[in-house]
Amino acid sequence: MRWFVNGIIEMGWNDNSYKADIDNHSGSMWMCVGKRMAPYGGYLYQFIPKEEYDNFFPCPDLLLHSENYTKKRSEIFPAVEDGCDFLAKQNCEDGEIVDFEVDRHFIVEGNAYVDKFLQSHNIGEEEQEFRKKITDVYKSNIKEQACKKWSQCQDERVFLKLIGYRMFLNEAKQLIYELPDIEALQQGWKQAQKTYKTMDLPDLDVIDSNGIADDSSFAKAYMEHSALLSNGKEFFHDHTLHIQPIISSMIDGKYQILREKMVNILKDLFEKIEKREETANKINNENTILNKEKLYFTLGMIADTLSNLHSDPSKFEKSIFDWNEFVNGRVTDNLREVGWEGYIKKRFGPETSLQSIADLWMKLAKDD
Repeated sequence: MRWFVNGIIEMGWNDNSYKADIDNHSGSMWMCVGKRMAPYGGYLYQFIPKEEYDNFFPCPDLLLHSENYTKKRSEIFPAVEDGCDFLAKQNCEDGEIVDFEVDRHFIVEGNAYVDKFLQSHNIGEEEQEFRKKITDVYKSNIKEQACKKWSQCQDERVFLKLIGYRMFLNEAKQLIYELPDIEALQQGWKQAQKTYKTMDLPDLDVIDSNGIADDSSFAKAYMEHSALLSNGKEFFHDHTLHIQPIISSMIDGKYQILREKMVNILKDLFEKIEKREETANKINNENTILNKEKLYFTLGMIADTLSNLHSDPSKFEKSIFDWNEFVNGRVTDNLREVGWEGYIKKRFGPETSLQSIADLWMKLAKDD
């Protein structure tokens, strides 16, 4: 087969329950290929990118893989999975990944850049020596940037490895990403609190989720706990899009402030729905259930967006502003660009939009 995780798969594929567990953890674009016991309890699951969505490693089909990834990401939104191009260059512990990044970047963007440069200076294709010089300069600049980014993330990689996150290249130069189950994560976090005492790390309260949570449960989970971790298909998504950004904010010492703001906006909106349920029912009597679903859906959107932005406080603050505008009937350009518009039409029908849901909140406020 295409992959083999050398030396880390501890149980045999003949064990049907083991294979079922591995298959159950596979995502849409990342395939789970094994697991091993974690140092402090629990298990570490190993993932590789599915070949058709591998948008990082240089190969003849890299541009096709990149197109496949972009299309699939849009298709599975909001349960997206980060691509190799984003994850590898900062999370992989092997410095060799920098050379892969240079080659990837040149295939995806560099060739077109060099062609455009040569054309703008009326330099023909026959002048291969000059083309090589331009290419070398371009690759040198990309390598310098990639090395800088990789080096800056070194301390965080060491920290994340302690709590169960590790990305590395195996002997076959395949990318392996290890992610902890809930026990491994919690035990690893306790170890980190002991090891990094001066950081005064808060407790990491992650709850287990069977399958995919509904909007209301998802939002409440982020009000009452640090994060939610699915033990199924969204395991990879929950780790990389929600838990890791939250951990990043804990490392930076900004988690408590961001969490308080997220909880406050969610709590306020829950109260608007629950305390004024009779008013919500009057918004459109023939579609009472659907309208309530759309209101709760808003809470899910907010929890999903803000938990993902914990690693970027400036974007978090902008998103808080966007959502406050939204529940007052105004849809900002930022919200339209994220991807929710298409998902809403897919879920509720073509007649529903961000604006129509924002109008529900505005009507709810006016009837208060």
